[in-house]
Amino acid sequence: MPMRFAATTAAYYVNLRLNLKMDLPTRRETVLGLFDRLRRQRPNLARFRRYQNELALESDGPDGGTSERPAQQEWVAVRRTSVRAGSVCPREWDDAYALHTAVIEAAPYYLDISALDIDSVEVLLGFDLAAGGNHDAIVCEALMSGTPLAGLAAAEAKGVMAPGRRAAFVPVDCQPVFGVALDESLNMQAHVEVKTRSAHRPALAAAGNGSHAARQAGGDEPISLYLIVRRFGPFSDIAHLPAVLGEIRIAAHDLLDRFVEPKVLSPIRDHIVAGGWS
Repeated sequence: MPMRFAATTAAYYVNLRLNLKMDLPTRRETVLGLFDRLRRQRPNLARFRRYQNELALESDGPDGGTSERPAQQEWVAVRRTSVRAGSVCPREWDDAYALHTAVIEAAPYYLDISALDIDSVEVLLGFDLAAGGNHDAIVCEALMSGTPLAGLAAAEAKGVMAPGRRAAFVPVDCQPVFGVALDESLNMQAHVEVKTRSAHRPALAAAGNGSHAARQAGGDEPISLYLIVRRFGPFSDIAHLPAVLGEIRIAAHDLLDRFVEPKVLSPIRDHIVAGGWS
């Protein structure tokens, strides 16, 4: 049940990405036809917007959630070589995947996408954790304490600082990324990424790295955790894409339940609470 994350995260979300090898057609009727189809299926997708390098169909603002029932949003976007969709704080996982199934079924027909054109299909499970202070120090202490790399942060900067001065090294960039193949062919892969946005790295915050919590609350940007499961081609038939999405969903949520939530998400959150950074 996704609602368990409402009490432990600032936001959680499920994103779909269909990555293509060739540019998508730019004719008005193709994108508008796709968006009109999706709007009829999901009437909350009512706002058409144009961004730089992206056309988007979005739900008409947050639905006014509460602490027990966070605000839900949905969006679909078309870029030059990808079709994307997202569900923010869904009530049920099925709600998010109903949107993604609708997109992956309709997009190939409206945008002239063939099986040969598809590079990969991916699902991202994202979690934003509200935190102040030094994000990199939080992640380093929560996930890397006792490892050889973390020993650098605990060491004194002897011989590096000015003569007569001593200080401990301070973590300024600790964003672990780990990837594994889920099958012998290497066609199904999973990556776990932690994204920090501390004040000592203003360029990251300015770059707009997908901070859902900050955009919704208008406050400081959070620590984000991403679990990405990606299935590479070749794909034999676009009719098989919903089944591929189902396989990715099973793999992603198995990893979330058995590894990512207990071994990565919870330690970071617990460290934030214990350190008083939240």
